[in-house]
Amino acid sequence: MGGKVLSYRLGADSMAPGAPVEHSMRTYHSSYFSLFDTMRRIPCASGSVFDTLSSVAASTLIDGGRNRSGLSARIDSSLAYPAWRRSIDLCRAMRLFGVPWSDIFAWSAIVGLYIVGGEAHRKRVAARRVDEYLQLDRRSGAFANFVLSIADIVFAAKRDASAAVVIDLFVRVVLVSHGTTDQLNSMTNVTNGLVNECFIDPWVAHLKKMGVEMRAGTRAVAVAWSGEGDQRAPVAVSFEDGSRIEANAFVFAVTPSALASLLPEFYAGSALPTMRREWSVGVQFFCRRFPDNLAPRDAFSLLVGSPWAIIYMIEAPPLWRGVEMPPEMEGVLSVTVSSFDTPGIVHGKTFWQCSWEEAQDEILAQIGVVARDLIIGAHMDASAQRITEAEYLAGRDGKYRDWQVSPATDGHVWALAAPLWIFGPESSSAGMPVMTEYPNVFVGGEFTGTHTKQPTMEKASQAGKLCAAAVLETLGLNYDRGRLERQIPGALARWLYR
Repeated sequence: MGGKVLSYRLGADSMAPGAPVEHSMRTYHSSYFSLFDTMRRIPCASGSVFDTLSSVAASTLIDGGRNRSGLSARIDSSLAYPAWRRSIDLCRAMRLFGVPWSDIFAWSAIVGLYIVGGEAHRKRVAARRVDEYLQLDRRSGAFANFVLSIADIVFAAKRDASAAVVIDLFVRVVLVSHGTTDQLNSMTNVTNGLVNECFIDPWVAHLKKMGVEMRAGTRAVAVAWSGEGDQRAPVAVSFEDGSRIEANAFVFAVTPSALASLLPEFYAGSALPTMRREWSVGVQFFCRRFPDNLAPRDAFSLLVGSPWAIIYMIEAPPLWRGVEMPPEMEGVLSVTVSSFDTPGIVHGKTFWQCSWEEAQDEILAQIGVVARDLIIGAHMDASAQRITEAEYLAGRDGKYRDWQVSPATDGHVWALAAPLWIFGPESSSAGMPVMTEYPNVFVGGEFTGTHTKQPTMEKASQAGKLCAAAVLETLGLNYDRGRLERQIPGALARWLYR
């Protein structure tokens, strides 16, 4: 429930009992629509889940390169801030990080053409790699560093991703005020506390109250079929615990690797094998007090050019208000790492080569934290683990089935249960339709074709609603398609949700 959205509190036997931790920090962009529609329909103590959102004042771009020049730029997140001024601020930030005007003008033309060029043009862009379409071999190193760093930091897209995925990210920053949802004041928002406490737990309670039966903690292992040829269709799904569920329709909201196991013919004939599987790992540092040199607490901080593509947020007031913290803990320094093949600045190792302790050293050093005595301890979600090769080999057909595994170092590997699936040029960015060749089988996930190109909660929500519409319409029932599209005035911005 929630997919990669997960939070909880550490147990009594941990180094910081009761400390809040998350799979990774979660932000809610004002261009979202489907997700906010869902959040508004989930009741909670404060009214609805949507009411738990609080504004992030700005994004801070910090020089995270090896020489750490101390440069930083602040991009205002207020929706009252005009789009043209935000565009100028972004250009100023690029100049601050050494991007020449010639590259800025070329980049502005690329983004502008993507906005007004029509669907045919965007399909051509989607079929090209980022580095090829942007001709990075002819651009300055500063330009390549800036654009690729932002894409890597935000959602782990690398230079071989579909160009449309990366350009679309920057376009949404420029056009943010054109597609915003009512009642939001900021381009970027967070839940006022742990995402499970604010969002997922109320959602589960709401669904159960409506009569939804949930069976947690057991894996689907096989599909039972009936009929032949065009009439072949699933009739039941079997689970690891021996249970079996029959149904009229099946929605597979699972990872592509799980689809490869459950629906091998469908998977083999789709574009899914050509998608990029990228890593993104969340780490929380529990702080007695926050180091004085950290960026303002009202902003997200992106370390442009950092070897490990780091973004961090301070989970404490003003972004988190009234959240209970353990004694002697001021808050949490929440960090996401998205680049794993580049040597760090402390031990000279890639993430793959580091132990857990060395990884902590490296992350804090890249952020610029020197006062280690302020750190009580650190936590990484169990979806990422450093284990011995023997442990992995023993569990790869069981516990670690479908996990991604790093190259081995010193007899150990890093294993990840939840990779990000990024569109490549071969898979373009159109994505899979929710309907399959089987009359009662539907699929939804970050590989589904939706308005949003990036693997975000909004994309998951759009995919879910598309599945709901398809299931109901197949059964001859109506679905309110107003939940799927938002009417946006102005031809310039309408493409956001076309």
